[in-house]
Amino acid sequence: MGAWLGVVAEFGGQFAGDGQGAAAGLVQVAAEPALGGGDVDRRDDGAAEVADGGRDADESRFELLIDGGDLEARTRMLLASHMAGIGMGTTGLGICHGIGHPLGGRFDIAHGVALTMLLPHVLRFNLPVRLDRTAQAAFALGVGDTGKSTEWNADAAIDAVHRLAAEVGLTGRLGDHGVSEDDFDQLAEDALDDEVMANTPRRPTADQIRTILAAAS
Repeated sequence: MGAWLGVVAEFGGQFAGDGQGAAAGLVQVAAEPALGGGDVDRRDDGAAEVADGGRDADESRFELLIDGGDLEARTRMLLASHMAGIGMGTTGLGICHGIGHPLGGRFDIAHGVALTMLLPHVLRFNLPVRLDRTAQAAFALGVGDTGKSTEWNADAAIDAVHRLAAEVGLTGRLGDHGVSEDDFDQLAEDALDDEVMANTPRRPTADQIRTILAAAS
């Protein structure tokens, strides 16, 4: 695995961020459906986009790291991103994007990279109200086990998100992008002011957002 990570093409890092952004969107559609706007059937329709889109993102991300000009892999990644967009348009966004937006605006962090750093911690924060949904995402990510408990599968999904990031070389922390604890208050304020927070299944406090930021730092 280290060998192909060493031959990242000119745009490999960009595609890694794009791919992880698609994967993050797909996982959020499964595990973080909107509370406001839209009915349950529409949210389930959005969650249904995860499986095929997740497979497309999973299959193409490594090929793009090796060869950024691989048209077939780029096509599958584009399809995965499109499916993530359809799903998010149905379910709405949540905490991950709410925090990711000011990270991009204030620190110029690429959106997919910001989501990658945040997503495992956001999924963990949402577990008390989205345990079943997160467990279902494990199967879309290829790590689900019908013989295991819901809690086991939810943990497996979060662990898989960690591994996806590591496998494409996105192991950076917020501190690597110039974000310090001194910035947490402003970022928490920005996030709570973001309209996507109206959709999140578990409304965070400023302290809880600071805890998420600290975990990603």
